[in-house]
Amino acid sequence: MDLRSFASSDLIQSLRCFICHSYLSYFPISICSNSQSICGRCSVPDGMLAFQNEALESVCLYLNFPCCYKAQGCLEELSPLDIPDHEHTCPFKIVACVVKKPHPCGWLGSLPTLVRHCQSAHPEAFIETGSEFELNLSCCEEREYVVEYNDSFVLFTKKYNCESKVLEFAVYSSGYTKDFNGGMCQLRVTCGNTTITHDFDTSSDEKIYSVMCLPFLKDDDDDPSLFLAKLRIGDGGLDRERSNIADRVGFTCIYCSNLALPPIYRRTCDMSVICSSCGGAGRRCPVCNIHKRARDRILEQFVVLENYPCMYRRDGCRYVSTHTEMVRHQKFCHYETTECPIFNISCEWSGTFKDVNDHVVREHSEFMVGLGTKVEVSLREDGFHQGVLRFGELLFKTVCEVNEKRLMWVVRPFVPTAQQFNYEISVFDAEDGSFLAAMRQICFGCDHSDEDLAKRYASYFFVEQLVRLKPNGIESRGAIKFSVEIFKR
Repeated sequence: MDLRSFASSDLIQSLRCFICHSYLSYFPISICSNSQSICGRCSVPDGMLAFQNEALESVCLYLNFPCCYKAQGCLEELSPLDIPDHEHTCPFKIVACVVKKPHPCGWLGSLPTLVRHCQSAHPEAFIETGSEFELNLSCCEEREYVVEYNDSFVLFTKKYNCESKVLEFAVYSSGYTKDFNGGMCQLRVTCGNTTITHDFDTSSDEKIYSVMCLPFLKDDDDDPSLFLAKLRIGDGGLDRERSNIADRVGFTCIYCSNLALPPIYRRTCDMSVICSSCGGAGRRCPVCNIHKRARDRILEQFVVLENYPCMYRRDGCRYVSTHTEMVRHQKFCHYETTECPIFNISCEWSGTFKDVNDHVVREHSEFMVGLGTKVEVSLREDGFHQGVLRFGELLFKTVCEVNEKRLMWVVRPFVPTAQQFNYEISVFDAEDGSFLAAMRQICFGCDHSDEDLAKRYASYFFVEQLVRLKPNGIESRGAIKFSVEIFKR
C-alpha cells in the first residue's frame, strides 16, 4: 500500500508534537519517557528522558505534511526533507517588521507585505538599490535601513564616528531573503563637489562592517541634507570613478610594483617607496648597492585617509577599501594566482583561486573522494595517497603518506578562507573493517606549500601502534583503511 495515500487521513493528524502540537515534519523526532513524540523544533522538558525515534522518522519520510502556515492560506504539502526550506520563505509566513532602530515597530504580517509596509510606514529607512538617499551623519547612533533587492530586501546598517570622521556600514541578509549570497557592493557618499566611492564585500549570513573615511567633512557640517549616498548591490553597474591613489606612481613599491600598505618605508639613497612586504626582504639597493631604509610615518598618516585597490586588480579583483580592510581582504582574495594543487602529476594549469575548484573537478575528477569514504593504503612500502574532498562549497586536499613506519596526514582547503576547520582521521582494519584508532586535528591553510606540509604533518600514527591494536589483520594484509571527516570550528 502506498503510504502517501494516508497524507490526508487521520494518520497524519495524529503525528503531532505534544509540546507545540505542530506536525512531526521537523527532524529529529524524539520519543519521551511518557511515550509521546517531540518534533525537532522543541526542546525536551527538564527532568524527562528522550531518545531519537528513527522508526517514526522513516515512516514520516513517506508522508507529505501541510505547511505550518496552512491557516494563513498556504496549500503546500511537502516531504519533511522540504518542509524547513519552504516554511523559511513561505509567502504566507508571519513575520515581524525588520526596522528596529532607532525605534522598534510592532507590525506583524505576511512576508510579501513586509516590503510594502517598510516602504509606507518607514520611508526614511527604505532605500531603493541604485537610487540616491539622504545620509544623516549628524547622529552617531547606529541606524538600520531596508534595501530593495530582487523583489525582496536586505538590510543596511550604518554608524558614524563624529570625532574620527569614520563611517562604518554593513550589508547583510534579513533572514528572509533566500537568494542573497553576498558579494561585491558599492557605497558612494557625496558632499558638494566631492565624492568618495567604496567597494566592499558582503556576507550572506553575518554582519561584517566596512569602513569609509570622510576627511572632507567639517565640524560645522551638521545639515543631513548636504550628504547624499547611493548604494548598489552586486557587481552589475558598479561605478568605477573614485578618489584614491590607485594610479599614483609615487605610492608604488620600487620592488614589487604594488601600492604600499603601512608600514611604509623609503630607501635612504633615493627615497623610493618600499612596501611592508618588501621592507624586510634584505635585498641590496640597485642604486647604492646597500640596503638602508627609514620608516615614512608622514606618508602613512596620509594614506590612512585613502582608498586602496586590491593588489590583484590586474587579475580582475575590483575590491577597494582602506588599508586596514585591504590587508584582511588580500589575505583571502580569490583573484590571487596559483598553480594546480594536485602535485606529482603532469598538469601545467595556472590561474586564480576562484577558478581552481572548477579546474580540479573538471580535469582531476579521479581524485574526488566522498567524506567518510574508506581508502586503503599499503604499509609495506613508502608512498603517499592524495584525494580531494568536498565540504559545502569548498574543496579540501587530503594527503596520506607512509614514511619510516609512520602514517601521516594533512588536510587543507584549496582556496583561502576566513573560516576555520578541523578534520578527523579514522583508521580501520583492511580485512574486516573493524575500527582501530582516530585523531582530530586543525586543517592547514592553503598558504602553506607542499614542502612545508611534508615537514609539518598535523596527525600521524605509528604502524607498530596499530599492529598492537589488531596484529593479525594488519600483519597478514599489510594494509589499513582510513576515512576523513571535516568539521567547522
